[in-house]
Amino acid sequence: MPENTIILISIIAGIVLSVSSNYLYDVLKSKGLFPEKPTFIYFVLLCMFFIPFVFLVALPNFGENKIKEVGDYQETLDSSPMPSVISEENQPVATPTPVSNETLVFDENFEDKNAQFDIWAGEDGKAIWEIRADETGNMVYELDYSDGWSYPKAYFGGQRWDNYRIKFQLQFLDYELRSTAGCLFMHNNEDGNYAVDIKPNNDTVHITYWDDKTETHYVLKSEKIQLGINEWITIQVDVIDRQISVFVDGNFIGTMPADRNNKIGGIGLQVHPNTNVQFDNVQVYVLGQ
Repeated sequence: MPENTIILISIIAGIVLSVSSNYLYDVLKSKGLFPEKPTFIYFVLLCMFFIPFVFLVALPNFGENKIKEVGDYQETLDSSPMPSVISEENQPVATPTPVSNETLVFDENFEDKNAQFDIWAGEDGKAIWEIRADETGNMVYELDYSDGWSYPKAYFGGQRWDNYRIKFQLQFLDYELRSTAGCLFMHNNEDGNYAVDIKPNNDTVHITYWDDKTETHYVLKSEKIQLGINEWITIQVDVIDRQISVFVDGNFIGTMPADRNNKIGGIGLQVHPNTNVQFDNVQVYVLGQ
């Protein structure tokens, strides 16, 4: 549910509670059960008005500004500082890793109404990936996860994959404050995965790492870039010679060493809670230098 809607509901609920409390006070006062104390009733009405706001808005946001745990997923949110485990020599460098040749090995545009992915529906089981026509009649891969709370994935590729490029498009149909979608790469079952997360509500691209062993989500790099809803965004990630290079709509976001536990692994599309998104034209190339 959008945050503005939650705030509006809390205001309406506060008004209803205040009016009801005032009516109950008048009834009890008429029966001699309560004395005439204007200060007291003003205090009660004020409390009744703010109680829904506290429970619907303030307390949930307070918890989410710290650590959010869902199943076996622990996410350090954007307000957290950069992880101290990133050393100076591991900071992103200025230019992408050069590539001399590429060979297309995976190409999925969904026009045949089939998807070459293994699906994980999330801890809540609510993720239903669908192939459907967009507004132009083009077939796309869509997941409406507006009311979900897990992190569903559509993944492919082997545990030993290395030196590749993943390129795809995504489009946010609508989003809430925490809507996020993107791709996983260098994903294996022993260590974890890297990811590119697109957050359209604040025009931010994150390069992240999820450590399976410690169940910790690290934000390695954040970059502001113009994004939007109902607009196709092209994502490209190059993984070559243990280096990661990320591009969004042709704009170079950054390059960094893949120096965590896992340096090989498969690829996937991932959707976060409160997100309605479409994917298209997913391609994977084997790279050479």
